[in-house]
Amino acid sequence: MGNIRTALLTVPFPDEPLGVRARWEVERRVQFSGVWVDQVVTYHIEKMEGQQVELQITARQTASPQSIGNGRLEAYQASVMGSSVVRLEHFTPFSEAEATSQMRIKSQTPTGPQLVRVETRTIVRLYPEEAAKEFGAREPEEEPVDPEDAKVITDPGQQRLKWR
Repeated sequence: MGNIRTALLTVPFPDEPLGVRARWEVERRVQFSGVWVDQVVTYHIEKMEGQQVELQITARQTASPQSIGNGRLEAYQASVMGSSVVRLEHFTPFSEAEATSQMRIKSQTPTGPQLVRVETRTIVRLYPEEAAKEFGAREPEEEPVDPEDAKVITDPGQQRLKWR
């Protein structure tokens, strides 16, 4: 689910004025965990009221076969459906999404090549810390930090915005 958090946290609005039912896409080529992924995120304004904009967000990701570590990614695809409420008085939007992904990785083992299939389903909820009570959130549990998680690279030459 590489870089989906970025799609939920930073909504790139077009320069031109928008209204309800406006729709636009952001195409990116990103790298996460050593894998280059093509990503298309579609934003759709459902409602605008005062200092608040409600969006529907869908995304799809694909990756071509490529070498990773000691193996080879044979196939990767992911899809995301979610929503975001952008409140202009908050730095972070209120967002939630559900993502599913499937990948196949071929690795060499002492007994020969092995094909591994991985399917995941993830639910992501992002909101400003000061709004935690509004969501009945509890303190997050501490997890060991993996420095590889922070290595998301966006190729600026491969990012394109399309307004519809």
